[in-house]
Amino acid sequence: MQMFTSLTEEWRPVADFPDYEVSNYGRVRSLDRYRRYAGGRMRLIKGQLLKPLTNKYRGKYLHVTLSDKCRQSHRAIHRLVAEAFIPNPDRKEQINHIDCDPTNNRVENLEWVTPKENVEWMIVCGRQRITTEKPVVAINPETNETLYFKSTKEAERCGHTRSAIWRAITGEYKTHHGLIWKNATEV
Repeated sequence: MQMFTSLTEEWRPVADFPDYEVSNYGRVRSLDRYRRYAGGRMRLIKGQLLKPLTNKYRGKYLHVTLSDKCRQSHRAIHRLVAEAFIPNPDRKEQINHIDCDPTNNRVENLEWVTPKENVEWMIVCGRQRITTEKPVVAINPETNETLYFKSTKEAERCGHTRSAIWRAITGEYKTHHGLIWKNATEV
């Protein structure tokens, strides 16, 4: 675990988005750039700090929308900071907020972790229950047949995808494998 304090704000480029920079304080800004409009006219667009956003699918984690000429991308600020400032020689996949505050994206509050280490830390922070066994139901909208699973793990053994089930439950997806998914406690 790295522990140091940033005294001055340092800005580094965002990988794959050359018109943006991220700071060790967890802030993201666009750079001054010229944009070409129809007819070949060019216009200067002044750079600015981006306002962090949250949404119901990412919980309290802050993200920003980055764009270039042909695409937009929603990127988590903690991931941008870690990728720019924290070496990852062990190729760990996830980023942990050391103080358990997902809105504190300063570089000294972040560290690369394995998925297992991340869950263990979430339990310590009280943000993850020790058991993840939650009963779920799948409803066939055509026949109204209801299938009961004691957990998403059990549903996965039957050929379903756990992440897609949760996305269907939260409303991000309408269905998964043609079935409407709900927490068993809601039915």
